[in-house]
Amino acid sequence: MQQLEISLTTLKEWIENKTPFTLIDIREEEERQASHMGGEWIPLSELSGRVDELPDSPIVFYCRSGARSLRATTYLRDALQRENIYSLAGGMIGAGL
Repeated sequence: MQQLEISLTTLKEWIENKTPFTLIDIREEEERQASHMGGEWIPLSELSGRVDELPDSPIVFYCRSGARSLRATTYLRDALQRENIYSLAGGMIGAGL
């Protein structure tokens, strides 16, 4: 199995190299309103009901510390049988935000 997490460095490289991917914030509404790194927003509490909205291209989930996004990544890799779903290691804290 491929790695479940990607580093902030890798994420920046993907952006610089224009690698196609979708960034998704899985935090809840009040967290998103306080601050975010951009990307789409699908709260973890709604994720299982919105799986059909996810693109086929690589996905990078993020949250505050990386714990919830890692759970989402593990769940969706199993449910969708896909390996191109990742968690941003360390989340927003790791990104210094």
